[in-house]
Amino acid sequence: MWTLKHPLSFCLLAIEILGYTSASWASPQFTGRVAVLGALAHADADQAGGNGKDAYLNANQQGLRLMLDDTSAQDQWSIHLRTVRQYVENYPISNLHSSDLFRAKTLSDDWTDTSPNTQTKIGYEIDRAVYKAQIPQIAKLFGDASASASIGRQPIDWGAGRFWQPMNVFGSFAPTDLDTDFKPGIDAATFDFYPSAFSSLTAAYVFSSDAQTLSKGKNNVALHYRAQVGDVSELGLIAADVLDNQIYGGSFETTWQGMGFRVEGTRTYDKNAKRDYNFWIAGIDYQFDNGILIAGEVYNNERGAENVNQLNTVASQAWYRYGLLPQLSRQVAGISLQKDVTPLWQVQYLLLSSWLKDSRQNTEASWLNQINATYSVSNESSLLISALFTEGKGLSGNQQLNSEFGAVPLSLTAKFVMYF
Repeated sequence: MWTLKHPLSFCLLAIEILGYTSASWASPQFTGRVAVLGALAHADADQAGGNGKDAYLNANQQGLRLMLDDTSAQDQWSIHLRTVRQYVENYPISNLHSSDLFRAKTLSDDWTDTSPNTQTKIGYEIDRAVYKAQIPQIAKLFGDASASASIGRQPIDWGAGRFWQPMNVFGSFAPTDLDTDFKPGIDAATFDFYPSAFSSLTAAYVFSSDAQTLSKGKNNVALHYRAQVGDVSELGLIAADVLDNQIYGGSFETTWQGMGFRVEGTRTYDKNAKRDYNFWIAGIDYQFDNGILIAGEVYNNERGAENVNQLNTVASQAWYRYGLLPQLSRQVAGISLQKDVTPLWQVQYLLLSSWLKDSRQNTEASWLNQINATYSVSNESSLLISALFTEGKGLSGNQQLNSEFGAVPLSLTAKFVMYF
């Protein structure tokens, strides 16, 4: 079903609603981004996509993002149209994303052709449509302070973690995501108050999607505070009510002896389950003299599984299927190594590990390894080659999970990105 017949009509309507004058069009900037991705995987009989036998999986995707932006001293606006063509063969993919929960209207459509083993999808979406205005009266009232307000489809990104961010209550990237240039926009009204150049307070009202069961009829509000503490530290605080979950938390980052330290955590009260959940991370990073940057982080989320038998229950929960619960397991650890090998080549290695109790109370570990090599083709384009492989128990005979990572197949991915 078409939700919006012509993307251009939305752009023109948004501009009219926001009351742009001809002066607002004095210097709009039109840019674009092309992304081409191809992936090949091999699944063992006990891995996702294998279906009881060894199988090869492949996928490719071509995406175009068109961006129209304008900025002045008083206001700014941005509209992004994203179009995608995607083909998958045997690949286990999810059509759900956390942003689906926080979009009042889809402003998208797609055409899909599906066969028993393949799927081709062509579609578009309005990923950004936001207007932001400065509020000069604030400076008159509070001296050096400033403020702004925004409304529309926009990204909201909070948290101090490198791999996981408990304070990113409206969704975040996964540690293994390869395309993180643009966080999907969500429909929100925000007010940003800057008491000083080193602190900010953001109030956000985020709209819910009536098309998704998890978010239908629910309100979402959040208050986020960030401030520099001393010369090398930063403090963050959050209070939110998201999808019937009351969330309170904070983060703290600092450096000592050349090392970076960070802790971040939230405590959530689920009104429906009538219980509390703690979610925290702690991390450290350090850059050696030879340029190698090492980062490590531990993750503990009480919504996750503590033993193998709980994995499938957690995997079936909407909180996980939409990506708001980042991992299946309660406890995960991650470490990454990154180095610029040459001015044009950058290499990164990521290792994630999960450990769970089996039926005999023995600890079963699973591992995920990802190696990324990025080549800078030009100032506006890059090529990424990524290899991913895992260790651990795969699926059982009735396709039930036996570990966090063991069912993930070996894969090789290439991604080319160009801006214009």
